[in-house]
Amino acid sequence: MSGTETMERLSTLPGHNCDYLSKGYWNLRYISEDNFEWCKGYQEFKPLITKYVGKNDRVLILGCGNSSLGAEMFSDGFQNIINIDFSEVVIEKMTKRYPQMQWFCKDMRTLEGDADLGQFDVIIEKGTLDVLFVKDKSPWEASPTTKHDMKRTTDSIYSLLRPGGRFVSVTFTQPHFRLKYYQHEEYKWKINYETFGEGFHYFFYVATRECP
Repeated sequence: MSGTETMERLSTLPGHNCDYLSKGYWNLRYISEDNFEWCKGYQEFKPLITKYVGKNDRVLILGCGNSSLGAEMFSDGFQNIINIDFSEVVIEKMTKRYPQMQWFCKDMRTLEGDADLGQFDVIIEKGTLDVLFVKDKSPWEASPTTKHDMKRTTDSIYSLLRPGGRFVSVTFTQPHFRLKYYQHEEYKWKINYETFGEGFHYFFYVATRECP
């Protein structure tokens, strides 16, 4: 990365971690930023995507931002992809950049039973859920607000998954911190995870909804 690129990257950093929860912060950032990848890019975990996602699957990407994940998957033959983000700025930019896919301005915490979206074979999030934890001081115990937002989000995900569908979560968060937020008695799904990356490992969680 050049010195100019480093300065540009530093200029996008928030004044406080809590800013990552602010739509205003993201709208301002996306005005000038063209691309950023959280938790590595698609090529780093492509073998896992092809293992768990079918080319004909209907796919929803949560908190898509300006990542090229959807576009790269589309180029690889996954051509039934819907992308959502709560930033209207990035949705407008990405709609113009990749008109072959669908883009909607929506908040992942309020999708439960969303009739506009319908149901999906696969729902993917890459680093998006990690943002919900930025205001917490310790990874061992989340605040009531964080727990509430996580539950609303996983409720939304579960409601939009077809029986047999898979929720894919790509994150740096280790299982002993993350699994408890996916394991609720009312969710009838089975969870497994794999890792990728050299040196620093990232986690690829897959929750498969049971069929009746």
